[in-house]
Amino acid sequence: MKTWKKIVLLIGILLLAFGLTVLQIAHHRGESFAAGLSGLNGLGVNSAVHLDYDQKGYTVLKDGEESFSAGEVEALQIDWISGGVSVERWDGKELVVREKASAKLSEDECLRFRLSGGTLSILPCANKVRALPEKQLTVLVPQSLTLSELTADAASASVALRGLDVGGAVDLDSASGSLRVEDCRCAALDLDSASGSQHVLRCEVGGAVDADSTSGSITVEELGCLFLNAGSTSGSQKIGALSCDTLRLSSVSGSQRVSGLECRTAESSSTSGSVHIAFVEKPASVEIETTSGSVELSFPKGTGIDLDFDRTSGSLHGEVLRGPIPVNVETTSGSLTIRYQ
Repeated sequence: MKTWKKIVLLIGILLLAFGLTVLQIAHHRGESFAAGLSGLNGLGVNSAVHLDYDQKGYTVLKDGEESFSAGEVEALQIDWISGGVSVERWDGKELVVREKASAKLSEDECLRFRLSGGTLSILPCANKVRALPEKQLTVLVPQSLTLSELTADAASASVALRGLDVGGAVDLDSASGSLRVEDCRCAALDLDSASGSQHVLRCEVGGAVDADSTSGSITVEELGCLFLNAGSTSGSQKIGALSCDTLRLSSVSGSQRVSGLECRTAESSSTSGSVHIAFVEKPASVEIETTSGSVELSFPKGTGIDLDFDRTSGSLHGEVLRGPIPVNVETTSGSLTIRYQ
């Protein structure tokens, strides 16, 4: 491809990523694309001027901290705007909610909470607050408490979960903040961000893990789950020590690097990013589709594969041990390397 064509393609990808980012931020704020773009140029995502929550039954957190009996709380529902959200396990007997800011908060700027039907809901502030300062929300969960579900929806705030047991689903959304889940167990995990990075570390998930990012990177280390679906536009994907039944990766311009993989089915689609996948156990099937990125597959020694390499101009490197495992690789101009270790 000529240099000018590559430049035009790259500019197009970057514009697409920017547009998707603005749409994501606008979605979190309940706005149109134009309003979301205006917010980036003026108000910023830390403005609550467009928020219109139903705050009936909510209590203002005036003293910066509130405690709840572990028996009262079954689920957490958090909405936040800027700063950070941390939900972590501790050795206390009560669930504690803390709010901190660098400056004294007015009553309108303080968070609101409501406990109803076992669900503790947290809102960032009163409606239509301008220039909301960045605030840190910390929720301490007793070791004895297993939550039924947890949801956190943030605009530009980062969200971090540590050491939690959740019997149901965990759902985290952020427009520009990072998402981080460490040492947690849950039934399902859903991560969705526009430009923030995502990290899933040392977790056990009984069902599916869905990680979707526009321009932020996705990092997974020591994860056990039934199904992992990771998708990004321009962010890279790095996965290590994954044990699952099915792995499905998709990206436009970001690279995909997987090591220490144990799975039955591995699928990857990529436009211009490279794909590197290293298996530590023999898979049942492998499906790779890429346009211009190189592909490298590493299998345990003695793994026989039934290779179907469909390409326009790419080349094959490495010795192929023939066998029954179907490995289908389709590429336009990328090369394929087969390794055994």
